[in-house]
Amino acid sequence: MGLTSSRPDGSSTKWKAIWNEIVPRKVNIFTWKLARDALPTQFLEAISDMDKVKAAMLFVLLWCIWHVHNDIKHDKVPAPVEASKRFLCSYMDSLLVIKQHSEVEVVKGKQVASYSARSMKHKNRTGQKAATDDRWIPPDVDFVKLSVDGSFSPANGSAGVGLVLRNHGGEIIISACRSIQWCNDALEAELLACEEGLRAAIGWSDKIIILESDCAKALSLISAKILDRSPYAMCVREIRRLLDAHPISVGKISRNQNGVSHILANLARSNNRTGSWIRHGPDEILHVVILDCSRFTD
Repeated sequence: MGLTSSRPDGSSTKWKAIWNEIVPRKVNIFTWKLARDALPTQFLEAISDMDKVKAAMLFVLLWCIWHVHNDIKHDKVPAPVEASKRFLCSYMDSLLVIKQHSEVEVVKGKQVASYSARSMKHKNRTGQKAATDDRWIPPDVDFVKLSVDGSFSPANGSAGVGLVLRNHGGEIIISACRSIQWCNDALEAELLACEEGLRAAIGWSDKIIILESDCAKALSLISAKILDRSPYAMCVREIRRLLDAHPISVGKISRNQNGVSHILANLARSNNRTGSWIRHGPDEILHVVILDCSRFTD
């Protein structure tokens, strides 16, 4: 059934609701075509008063359904419902990168937001207990995730940094570790991990990079807008320069979500090992990489 609106070009207030700035342009165009050709006018009535985030969720859901429909039509095996659900949640996490939430770190006006965090806040407001999910979450197809970690021994000042860059399928793009003979403290090791990781990631991917660390203090230093006068100023300044050289967002994760880079950092420090691996990693991390992948493909 076609629409009866005389202004499907977007000039109508109701039609403007389709051009949601949260979702990519391709999703907007898909929704516009769908509404113009197939959906009844009640659809426009419903979304015109809808919260923008909820509307974005609806648009992305319809877009995903259409892709599954095409897979079936072309005799391809469609993704399982649970996999589609996890993809949609991850996709919304990425799309909400520009939205402001108190749980995220901010870098040059860009933010990593989370649909999961948004839902958790809502549950907390309604008195429901929020469940802790310590699984590593893959990025959207248009993003890559860089997980970094630093390891430090106060006994002799030795340190190590570990990093892993992964795509939306959890596949390793590059992994690396570096031994550092002497470091001031654990925070310096974490900052050096951020610096090493960004240098590697920018050289290996032209996609938007999501930098992840379990060190809140390090992320706070590199995200601050003021001039850094701490003992780590030189390292912080270099990290900020790298952040300006590429579209990058910064997010805090838990230690359990940072298992791969944690092992790499400890491997570098304890074994005095430095190395890099393209599209794979040392044997010590492979079981964690497989576990991370299995958690979102079950």
